Amino acid sequence: MKGRVAGLIGLIAGILAVVGLFTPWATLSGWGASVSVSAWDSVTNAKVMGEEVGREGWAFLALFGTILTLVGALFALASPKTKIAWGLLLTGGVLAVAGSVWAFSDIETGGALGVSAGYGAGLYLTLVGGLLGLIGGVLGLWFGANKGTS
Repeated sequence: MKGRVAGLIGLIAGILAVVGLFTPWATLSGWGASVSVSAWDSVTNAKVMGEEVGREGWAFLALFGTILTLVGALFALASPKTKIAWGLLLTGGVLAVAGSVWAFSDIETGGALGVSAGYGAGLYLTLVGGLLGLIGGVLGLWFGANKGTS
C-alpha cells in the first residue's frame, strides 16, 4: 500500500511538472505591454513578440526530468516492486529540480528602463513537481521496492 501512495505522489509530481512546463516561467512587463515565456517556448525556439526565444539548457533539463518523472510514476504504479521504476521517478525529480534551480539563476529579474521581469508560476510548479517526484522516488525505493510491499 505504501508503494502505491509513493506512486501517486510521483504521478501528482509528474502532472505538476508537465503543467509547469507550459505555464510561464518568466514575465516581462513595462510600457503598457507584458510578455510571458514558458520553458516549452524555450525548448521549441518559439517567437515571442517577434523575437525568437533561445534554446536554453535549463528548459531541456526540466523537460527531460519532467518526462522521466511522469514515466517513472506510471511505471511505479503499474509495478511498484520494480526498483527501476522508482529510480526513473527519483532521477526525473532530481533533473526537474536541477532545471528549475538553473532557471532561477539564469532568468534575470528586476527592473531597468521601466521594464520589470519576474519569475512565473510555471517555474514554481515544475520545481514543486520535481521535489515531489524526488520524494516519491525515495519513498518508493524505501517502501515499495526494498520492503516488498505493494
